[in-house]
Formats: sequence, structure tokens, C-alpha cells
Amino acid sequence: MIESIQKNKKGILMMLCSAVLVSFGQMYLKVYRMEDASGFVPHGLAALALGFFLYVVGALIMIYAYRFGRLSVLQPVLSVGYVLAIFIGVFFLGEQMTPARVGGILVIVFGVILIGGGDADDGPRPEIHSGRQDAAPTIMRQDAAPTIMRQDAAPTTQESGPEPDIGSGDAP
Repeated sequence: MIESIQKNKKGILMMLCSAVLVSFGQMYLKVYRMEDASGFVPHGLAALALGFFLYVVGALIMIYAYRFGRLSVLQPVLSVGYVLAIFIGVFFLGEQMTPARVGGILVIVFGVILIGGGDADDGPRPEIHSGRQDAAPTIMRQDAAPTIMRQDAAPTTQESGPEPDIGSGDAP
């Protein structure tokens, strides 16, 4: 588990940062229409603009973070955002912490640890590449044997004799 965290450390930290920014961005998107927002949480158009900004920056960090770790490790880390949303609701919006929420927090945290920490070393990572600029990307494992196909080669068809005569459209 520690090895998995070390291998994906930069991506995990970026995903945590993304979760924090997106969670606060969502809070500001919620409070922009609230009349009774507390003094330290802005409301109105300032909250709307701040919410969109935090949400977009968090999403961009998340996209960039995928370059620094395995998807199976990094994606579950975003679930921490659910935990943050509960704490933001409690501390900034006056929501109540219930035993069910505490249980949900524990399930999420343990799930992230079990899924993200269990990154098995299952061989080399696949390379995503395409041979030409206009070709769709393909995924090929580094240990797979290369396949060579000539670009000017015509597709082959199975020949089964002469093609049947469909006729000229006249009924017999």
C-alpha cells in the first residue's frame, strides 16, 4: 500500500487539491442565492463567480493529475470530495453531523484507502499512441509484439467463387 502511494504521490496530492477546490466551488455555487449566508461566506454574484472559478480550476488540476498516476488509484481519491462537502456543510452552512454521516465518512475513507492503496504492479503500463496524425489512438502494451501493416495494402476478403448474378431487375 505504501508503495502504491509513493508511486502515485504527485497525482494523489493533485487529486486531493482538486477535490478541495471543487468542494468549495460547489459550496459557493449553492450559497450565491442564499439570503442568510454567514458573514465570511460571500453570496450573490461574487459567490457565483468564485464558485465557477474554483470548480474550473479544480477540474483542470484533476485532468492534469491523471498524468501522474494510475486511474485506478487516482479516481477513488476524488471521493474525498464527498467527505469535504459534509464538513463544509457543517462548518460553513450550519448543517448537522449525524451518526449516518459519520458512518458514511468512514466507509468512504476506508474505501479510498483499500482501492487506492491496492495498486498492484501488474507489469508495464500501456502506451497510448497512433502511428499517423489522422489515425485514432490505440492502446498497446509495451510488452506486446508489434503488428506491421502496410498502409497501401488493400483489405483482404474471403473468396468463395464467382459473385452471384443479381440480374437486371427483371422478374423471371
